[in-house]
Amino acid sequence: MKIIKLTDEEWDFCLTAAHYKCFFYTSFWKNQIIKNFGGQALLIKCEVASKNWLVPLYFGKPWSQGFRTSSIGYGGPIPLFHIHDPDLELKNIRNVLTELESKYKISCKGFTTYPSHDWASVTLKNKEFLSFTQILSLEKDPTYLFEKVFSGNVRTSIRRAQKEGVCVRLIYPNEVKVAYKLLVETQQTVKSTYVTPFSFFSSLFESASNGVKVWGAFSQLNEMVAMSMSLFTELDGFHLFSGWDRRLGKGGANQAILWTMIQEALKLNLVSFNLGESPSELLNKAKSRWGGNMVPILKGDL
Repeated sequence: MKIIKLTDEEWDFCLTAAHYKCFFYTSFWKNQIIKNFGGQALLIKCEVASKNWLVPLYFGKPWSQGFRTSSIGYGGPIPLFHIHDPDLELKNIRNVLTELESKYKISCKGFTTYPSHDWASVTLKNKEFLSFTQILSLEKDPTYLFEKVFSGNVRTSIRRAQKEGVCVRLIYPNEVKVAYKLLVETQQTVKSTYVTPFSFFSSLFESASNGVKVWGAFSQLNEMVAMSMSLFTELDGFHLFSGWDRRLGKGGANQAILWTMIQEALKLNLVSFNLGESPSELLNKAKSRWGGNMVPILKGDL
């Protein structure tokens, strides 16, 4: 197996040939993670049976004693070609990671793949499992999505927000701390195992030219009552963060923001909008009301 360490520029160029592209594979994302969380990262191209794979490696504190192939999102080994046999793809992923363990003398402590319906049919080993994200197809126009795809509850919430004068827009620099406060309070309320550092949040906010957008929903009194972040690439959008004032949670502000982000993705001619993984059945049910399709993600370690 041939293993080559790539520069950021080389990696991003190679990434254009991958059949699945998302924000979490970019060198920009890698640099944001290392800048704000520490540790180190390598961008690796591996050649297996004359076929090339890209693998981002995160290691060192805080990524445990070994290496991981993702951090806050997807990022596992991705082929620069299309494999029609998912079991063969998984076998090659295991081989790639085993070779990287041998070369760098550290163990793989976790890998994550890109979302694909194909993972539902693979034969898993003991330390491998399937998670699920919900992806909304953007093949239809806004009117069709609103009237035919979204549930009645979603439509009612969006209309309620409009009736109550909720305004959704991109936030300004002087509103970053307010948005961050809503995010952290929400993470603490839902007992999230992860609290987003302010340095990471603010650094992403400053990266609008790289496809990051932070949205706020404002009451008629111009009070921010909800916030969300979207990540846009040339193909898909991703919903990363959400925070809201629970006292005003029934006003439809969260739904109004998500609908605005979906409309923005449609304007950009994206093919899908990823609503993200959910730690609870309740959240999964809420996302299903938007017409999201459950798509498997393969996770595990060696």
